[in-house]
Amino acid sequence: MRFLSGFLSGPNPYVGNNRTEFTMIPKMNWLQWYLVFNVLLLSWAIDCPKGNFCGSCESHPFRAYEITCKEEEHPKFIVQYKPRSNLIINCLGSKNWTYFDLGSVQQVKTVEYLKFENCVFSDQVNLGKIVKNIFNDTVEELSFEACKNLSSVLTREGLKDFKKLRSLDLQGNSLSNLTSEPFKELPNLTVLNFATNDLKELPPKFLNIPSLRKIELGWNKLEVIKRSNFENLGHLVFLNLWKNNITEIEANAFDNIRDLQSIDLHGNKLRSIPQDIFSKLSKLKTINLSLNNFTNDSFPEDLFRYNNMLEMLIMTSNHRNITTLPNGFLSNLTSLRTINMENNGFHQMPENFLWGTTSLTTIKLQDNYISTIPRYFFRDLKNLKFLDMSGNTIDHLPNDVFESLRQLTNLNLAKNRIKYLSSNHLTGLSSLETLNMERNNMVQIDGHAFKDLEKLKVAYFSYNQLNLTNKGLSDEYGYRSPFHKCVSTIEEIYVDHNNIVEMFQDWTEMTHLKILNVSHNKIFYLHARDLTLSSKKAEVDLTYNMIESINMYKNVYEKLIENYSHDAVIDIGNNPLKCDCQIYDLLQYFEGELPYLHNRFYLKAEDLKCQSPVEMKSLVVKDLKSKDLTCVYHDSEDTGNLCPSPCSCKVRPSNKAFLVDCLYRGLKEAPQPFTNPGHHVEMDLSGNYLKTVPSLKQKGYENITILRLSNNYISSIDANNLSDTLEELYLDNNNMTELDSQVLNVLKNSTNIKHLTLNDNAWRCDCEARNLFEFIQHKRVKIPELQNVICGGTNIPIFSATLDEFCPFDMYWVIGICVGIAILGILIGGVSALYYHYQHEIKVWLYAHQWCLWFVTESELDKDKTYDAFISFSHKDEEFIVNELVPKLEQGPKPFKICVHYRDWLVGEWIPQQIARSVDESRRTIVVLSPNFLKSEWGKMEFRAAHNQALSDDRARVIVILYGDIKPSDITDPELKTYLTMNTYVQWGDPWFWDKLRYALPHSKDVKKKKNNVFENHQPTLQIVNEKTNGSIPQPTAPSLNKTITDV
Repeated sequence: MRFLSGFLSGPNPYVGNNRTEFTMIPKMNWLQWYLVFNVLLLSWAIDCPKGNFCGSCESHPFRAYEITCKEEEHPKFIVQYKPRSNLIINCLGSKNWTYFDLGSVQQVKTVEYLKFENCVFSDQVNLGKIVKNIFNDTVEELSFEACKNLSSVLTREGLKDFKKLRSLDLQGNSLSNLTSEPFKELPNLTVLNFATNDLKELPPKFLNIPSLRKIELGWNKLEVIKRSNFENLGHLVFLNLWKNNITEIEANAFDNIRDLQSIDLHGNKLRSIPQDIFSKLSKLKTINLSLNNFTNDSFPEDLFRYNNMLEMLIMTSNHRNITTLPNGFLSNLTSLRTINMENNGFHQMPENFLWGTTSLTTIKLQDNYISTIPRYFFRDLKNLKFLDMSGNTIDHLPNDVFESLRQLTNLNLAKNRIKYLSSNHLTGLSSLETLNMERNNMVQIDGHAFKDLEKLKVAYFSYNQLNLTNKGLSDEYGYRSPFHKCVSTIEEIYVDHNNIVEMFQDWTEMTHLKILNVSHNKIFYLHARDLTLSSKKAEVDLTYNMIESINMYKNVYEKLIENYSHDAVIDIGNNPLKCDCQIYDLLQYFEGELPYLHNRFYLKAEDLKCQSPVEMKSLVVKDLKSKDLTCVYHDSEDTGNLCPSPCSCKVRPSNKAFLVDCLYRGLKEAPQPFTNPGHHVEMDLSGNYLKTVPSLKQKGYENITILRLSNNYISSIDANNLSDTLEELYLDNNNMTELDSQVLNVLKNSTNIKHLTLNDNAWRCDCEARNLFEFIQHKRVKIPELQNVICGGTNIPIFSATLDEFCPFDMYWVIGICVGIAILGILIGGVSALYYHYQHEIKVWLYAHQWCLWFVTESELDKDKTYDAFISFSHKDEEFIVNELVPKLEQGPKPFKICVHYRDWLVGEWIPQQIARSVDESRRTIVVLSPNFLKSEWGKMEFRAAHNQALSDDRARVIVILYGDIKPSDITDPELKTYLTMNTYVQWGDPWFWDKLRYALPHSKDVKKKKNNVFENHQPTLQIVNEKTNGSIPQPTAPSLNKTITDV
């Protein structure tokens, strides 16, 4: 590569104001381009140099050619040639230049750059002749690399043919001794590169080249710089003396190079600088004094007082600690823009160190031992943009120390000992864009510390002890961080490796946020609202926190969709997640079940593993399935004891199932009823000693949908114990031999049960198992492992057997049964015909002989009667009849049809005839016996008519109600008194009055089954009063009311 290509070159001849000379190149197809390319190659090949011992040009990529010069087929020189650009001669270490006659046959025009590699020179080699043999003109740039005995040709005589040479590169040739004035014949030389050689001193008049503008003498072994070394160099601009062994610079050594703009003295062994060493260099712009042996006393206070054009000072990594510098050392340098003084061992800086240096834009003071910054250190630095004081020992900042730095855009105070940022520490930094406070001992930032940071974009606060929580900065949504003042500008926040325990609300409101690194903190809980970022395509790093729970409840989804995140990428890997029911929605998200959230943010969780419970530890969360997620249930004060003892319980969120695990608990009976959890229950009672299926209709069991009873001792099932909610029943590995028809009907008719295991039981296979056979064959319910549902004592699967195999057909039994059924049918038919023809006569005969009275009911005898009862009463008791008796009888639970004279008798008809008809058309006659009734002749007539009817039918048809102030002893009518002696009556006011009265009235057929209710519910029943007890009527001898009622 050409040394310092383009350095100090003039205007490009191909770029300028000649734009009007360019014309549009017409489009050509590939064939035309191919022809043009080959024509150009041919023209360049023709321009290739040739010699007798050198072969022809071989084409190489990028318009380059290679030429090989040989000695008896052995390559001696390899030449790389690029027309009109450069020519590189690689001598391959050859000493014999006889066979290098390139150009002897055909020369070429000169190139810009000529280089010799791996060549060996001697006094007999004429360098000028070699070059003239190749080119018809001299070159302008000449370079030697890894050449030996080069000094033999670097003489006035050897270089006299290079009059036009502008640049000479002698780097890396181990040169140590040169003749005096070797470059005297190079009047146009401007650049001399003598780096990486072995010069210990410069020969007299070695650099007597007035045209030189740049001298590179780095990485030699120079020890002393003398004034005579740089005489007659009035146009020198760049002087590089880096990486030598310089220990001394003579005073006024640089006085004769007054145009010097840049001097590099880094990497030497200087201990001091002469006071006026730079006094004549008024045009000096850049100084590099790094990597020397300076001490506190090495620098005069006014070292740079005459360097008003100085723009950059570099003095880094001094080999000794410079604890401080002189007062005002860099003051009033109005052109100074950059100072780099890192790693020099400074302990303190003078307050007036930079006063008056108003153009300064960059200060680098990192990696020193500065413990404090003077209050007015930055007083005049109104144009400062970059300040790096990282890696010091600053433990506090004065208030308003940066107040004058209104243009500062980048502040780096990382790796110090600052513990606290107050509201006044960053005052005035209105243009600050990047703030770096990493690796301090920070524990707190005032909530208003960033109040002036109106343009802050990037904040580095990693590796501190911050939690960022400020009780004065909170609202209903949570706490706000100190960055809340920068929500509209901040783009990157790095707060990793701190003590942060939560995500802050203002982070979700930062509209330009791109990177938020909160990794390696102590956040233990994450809510979906923490992921609802307002910015687009933000990257959030939450790895290596203590996140146990991620709440993604669906009640926040609408908020997410309407207002927040846009393609955010959030990394939550390497957190100790607690894989309980709280992660259900998170798993749903990973499974793509929440697409509207996928469009808003992407959760990176490749390294997210479960920390608990123990059985799930180290499982990758993304590999879990939401439908399989279960979590341990614990009873609480709110829920009560939902989990039955001695079982353990879990919850499955996917279908809200309550899982009761009683597996292998040594149970002989199912757990006691328990509180209904409100969701469907799955109970596992496998591996116990149960003999029966527990009732699924008891408390807690009514919601069971899956019941596992495998590996028990169950031998039978009660159909009444099954429920309609059951969906799966596991009965494998029990002592089952049969399923009765009721159980099979429940299983067949159930619309819910879908899964039933019956395998590994000793099923009885005979004719009584016909229903089981048909149930299994029809497969109405999914029965797994059918091949293991076999007949006891055999290996025959029931599903593959035929009915004849375990229930053979017996024709003789069938014929006998059919004949018997036919004979029985003939007998029943004959008896039925006789009964139908002589029905009335049969019933009369049976009733007359008191046989089979259950067969001759009262309803048969009274089926043509119109009324259930006729009420006989005195008109003076009509109020009791109308308001009490009739309404209760006609409107009760079993209403009766009642006949009363004031409503049902025909007007104008003869009263005795009306009485006779009412009694005849009524199944009972109710006599309301009162003092008024005893005075009524019509009442007595009605009683006689009813009494005669009862005697005629030989049935008790009269019901007597004693009403009012009357006793049996008050009755004087002989016939009535006799009747009361023979029958019972009901007393008004008796607490059992209505029960007794309704029981005495006719019963319909549907009441037969309940006819004894009165006696069952009320003891004793009808009150019987006679004259012998309490002056009442004696016990009846005729058919009594009690007997009649019993016969109904």
